[in-house]
Amino acid sequence: MATVQVTVGKIDLLNPADSNVQQVAYKDEQAAVHEALRAWAQVRGYDSFVRAVDQCLGAEPPKSGFTVVINKPNSLLLKAVWEWAPDEMKTDQTGV
Repeated sequence: MATVQVTVGKIDLLNPADSNVQQVAYKDEQAAVHEALRAWAQVRGYDSFVRAVDQCLGAEPPKSGFTVVINKPNSLLLKAVWEWAPDEMKTDQTGV
């Protein structure tokens, strides 16, 4: 299974200065990251984010090597980057 690095940040579209405060970060095999991030979201009651995590990490990784999901109900941004992603995606340009 592939290694993936995932970061989750809080976003605030009305107050961009308050956005991108990193909440959590993981780097490990995809299955391990999936389970850890799922547990993190469940403990916090982020049910719709759990579904987003399942869609991103519970399936085959994208050919592009990265995915970004904005979970509007919880104001969370999930960025997942696999080792074959372009170098510019591996650079933390989002603040998370």
